[in-house]
Amino acid sequence: MEAKAIELIENLAAEPGNQLPTSPWYCIATVAFAACNQGALVVHVYKAAIAPHQNDAAARRLILRRIKESLLKTGVIMSVPRLLNAFFPLIKAIPDEDSVDNAVVRKDIKNPYDMADRGENYMKAVFGTADMEAFIATMAKYWPDLRSLIVCQVYGLYQSEESVLDRVTTSQLSIASMLPMDCPTEVSWHWRGLINNGGTVEQIHYATDIAKSICKATGVELKKGMYNVEESIHEQRLLSQHVL
Repeated sequence: MEAKAIELIENLAAEPGNQLPTSPWYCIATVAFAACNQGALVVHVYKAAIAPHQNDAAARRLILRRIKESLLKTGVIMSVPRLLNAFFPLIKAIPDEDSVDNAVVRKDIKNPYDMADRGENYMKAVFGTADMEAFIATMAKYWPDLRSLIVCQVYGLYQSEESVLDRVTTSQLSIASMLPMDCPTEVSWHWRGLINNGGTVEQIHYATDIAKSICKATGVELKKGMYNVEESIHEQRLLSQHVL
């Protein structure tokens, strides 16, 4: 299993454009491996990403920061234990002190509950106002604490932060972390969310294909069928039709 995964990582790293420190491939691969509970393989992703930058400590720090932010944004999706299973091997693989990144991305935020407006606005932009108004109203009526978790923390504090990873990459990470968990409905929401965030169908397929390949390489079996990308991104009221 590990040999197949490493071969996949090497092939991804060798694709044109993937030597750039801002390429999304290693962020997508990181969260997909972590979601498959193969956090140790994130080390190979990290090493492949920094390999072209042996003489550029700033690039190595940026790559590490983007990997950490990828795990942080998706940790609530795939679980904190799986995040930690990637984090502990990752920090042991940092080659030198110059490569260490300890930036505090959200240092200006004092209270996560102050992030409700940012979270709600971000969710409406991603999923559509009609869907989100119905979803938020349902949570407010039946489970206010869940609304606080999702609106204030998941989206207000983490997902909507754009200083390290942009919206399109964040959508790709949501796709790549949910797909290994066999959640096709939620994946389809984020396919459309990626388009709403200014992304393309090609970027949807890129993240989806990497996650599927990682599932195959790590032996993660998806028992539920995936929806059709093109149909999902054009369906109106996607969330409320399927769930509410």
